[in-house]
Amino acid sequence: MFVSGIDGCKSGWFAVSIYPDDRFEFDVYAILSDAWDNLNSASLILIDVPIGLKEDGADERLCDKFARNILGQPRSSSVFRVPCRPAVFEEEYEQSSQKNYEMTSTRISPYTWGIVPKIREVDEFLNNNIMARKVIRESHPELCFWSFNGDSMLYKKKESGGIGVAERKSILNDVYPLSNEIFLKARRFSKVQDDDILDAISLAVNADKNKKNLISIPGDTIKDNQGLPMEMVFQYHENIHQKKVTYNSLVE
Repeated sequence: MFVSGIDGCKSGWFAVSIYPDDRFEFDVYAILSDAWDNLNSASLILIDVPIGLKEDGADERLCDKFARNILGQPRSSSVFRVPCRPAVFEEEYEQSSQKNYEMTSTRISPYTWGIVPKIREVDEFLNNNIMARKVIRESHPELCFWSFNGDSMLYKKKESGGIGVAERKSILNDVYPLSNEIFLKARRFSKVQDDDILDAISLAVNADKNKKNLISIPGDTIKDNQGLPMEMVFQYHENIHQKKVTYNSLVE
């Protein structure tokens, strides 16, 4: 049995899989259903795309609020406000932003609009594949790095000079020594950026660690009106975080 981490990229989806003997595989898939066809025997797949969408209302998903609180400034900015489902299924940016404003009193930023096609694809796929719901769960790379490090990253992933990439590579190599090998080999894909590779590795490694430490925020999982959980899952290692944060503070 193996675990996988999936991150969106320019050419579709970049996936990293880790096996019990620590060997790995990685590939790029044009669409999520292709990834599922190859990875559906995984015990857990963590993906960096919102799963579970609100239909309306000014309040955003609790898991996003909790994630920002855990990460703190400035990494909390990496957790964007997720559009409502009606806005996600608009085809043009202006219409989508207007729909989101009508339904939630908040407009969609151009950055968020760039991710909307991925959100739409995941939502459609999971609403048409009940089995995949049991395996594919939402996470966030910055929460994964937080879980490995006991604190948030000091630098942005795309910090000039490559220091953000170097910081994350160093942490990944500490918890999974083959990370750098994956990173170097995966760079052959022209439409997969360095941060896509690091994010997918972090998700796979996070899924691969002791599953008894896997927790969900905001604690009691809230489901949307399609039955999809609005949650983020990641590892909580008490020995790493005992001086930083308590489990109870994550779910209060």
